[in-house]
Amino acid sequence: MKKYLLTFIILSSIGCLSVFSQSLSINTDGSSADASAILDVKSTMKGMLIPRMLTTERLAIVNPATGLQVYDTDLSQFYFYNGSSWMGIASNTNYWTLSAGNIYNNAGINVGIGSTNPSARLHIAHGTRFVADTASLFLQSGNAIGSARDWKIYVPMPQGYLSFRDMGFDNLNNGMASDAMVIQFGTGNVGIGALVPAEKLEIAGNLKFSGTNTIYAATGQNMLIRPGDGAGNSGALTIRGGNAGTGSGGAGGDLNLTGGANMPLGGAGYGGLGAPGNVNITGSSGYNSVGGNINITAGATSYWALAGNSHSDVILKGGQNLNATDPANIIAEGGHTFASNASNSSGGNIIMKSGLAVGAGIAGNIQLLNGNVGIGTAAPSSKLEVCGNVRVIGTIVASGTITTSAIACPSDIRYKKNITPLTNSLQKLMRMEGVSYYWRPADFPGMNFNDKMQMGFIAQDVEKIFPEMVFTDDAGYKSVDYARLTPVLVETIKEQQKQINELFARVDALEKSKH
Repeated sequence: MKKYLLTFIILSSIGCLSVFSQSLSINTDGSSADASAILDVKSTMKGMLIPRMLTTERLAIVNPATGLQVYDTDLSQFYFYNGSSWMGIASNTNYWTLSAGNIYNNAGINVGIGSTNPSARLHIAHGTRFVADTASLFLQSGNAIGSARDWKIYVPMPQGYLSFRDMGFDNLNNGMASDAMVIQFGTGNVGIGALVPAEKLEIAGNLKFSGTNTIYAATGQNMLIRPGDGAGNSGALTIRGGNAGTGSGGAGGDLNLTGGANMPLGGAGYGGLGAPGNVNITGSSGYNSVGGNINITAGATSYWALAGNSHSDVILKGGQNLNATDPANIIAEGGHTFASNASNSSGGNIIMKSGLAVGAGIAGNIQLLNGNVGIGTAAPSSKLEVCGNVRVIGTIVASGTITTSAIACPSDIRYKKNITPLTNSLQKLMRMEGVSYYWRPADFPGMNFNDKMQMGFIAQDVEKIFPEMVFTDDAGYKSVDYARLTPVLVETIKEQQKQINELFARVDALEKSKH
């Protein structure tokens, strides 16, 4: 028995050596393995199972060999290792299929021809050309004919014309019922994107010119450019210079508004000429509403401006006078009011605002350079001359010396009547309460409050004690004239000094009585 067992072991070892050096065949018909295969498995009744495991088990395989295959039971998909990562073997839902003469891909992905990053279901790079050998070329959407999203392009080449029919736009959800370009019978009106053109040319969309072009009316005729009137809100009219191109160093186009010159064709030297044309910019009148504004705004400077502190300006210049010493003025005048009772109407204001800063930045200044500024006078003799009262809400900061002649309050006795000495100043002053506080600049941006701690009084409290120190504006907000507190303080000091003198006298009397 031991002899037979040893013989079996030796024969088995020899058989194993031949398996490693030759192809291995596993089948039920006894056929040899194909010479090109190391393993040839053949069956008409059974399949072959490769290792099956969970996703965590597959990922836990240490140093998987390139080409190693397993079946992931969590994802129900075959995977192979490509040397650096596990790759899923495509299922039958995301590959190209050839069936009944048709080829298709049902993976729901974008397909690129000449593009490695397709942005649509079919993205053809470097231009698209369709060639029809006979008859015509017909392209149509997959939507129902006549639906809002239906479109067709029909090009019958033998006839030599191009027809666009039933063009619609998905984002508008409003398909057109006829040709995208029409020539109306009888009127000769041409419509591009317009179903029934009402003018010789009606374009529902943009209009582009190539090259240098001019639009002008017939000689001596006026030209009106305006949006169409609306049943409700009307459209806006925007005219601007062209943007720079993609090349570096390109400049944007100017927008020039120039009145027509009065110089006749042929040059100067003519007499009796009419006035040159003006440039008139007028906001439209309002009916039962406010009239239209005129807004002139300089362009914004980009974040990457090359020059430091570079910015755009709004420049208003009076015209030069070439033959006299009287230059042109710049006149800014508020609007006049016309009412049945003109004495109760108010003229328009002139408002100047500097630009606001972002975050903790500092707002721009209003600078009046060159010459003197007069308020209430046409002939100022100083940098600033004000003929009238001046009211300051805030702090006056002077970098030089302020003399009594610079800031003076009228106090001549000849200006005054019903003069009465102040009484009970100390008693009233003791009722006042000094407080520290912060302004609310975010709630009142027009007041230009700062964010520093302040000290002062509450106007409503002061008004109860010294109503003559408090002023109320038209909006109901109150202000305190702190300068008017000065005579109260003087009288209070006098009352206190009187009390001190009386106390000193009593102390002296007590000291003398002890002796």
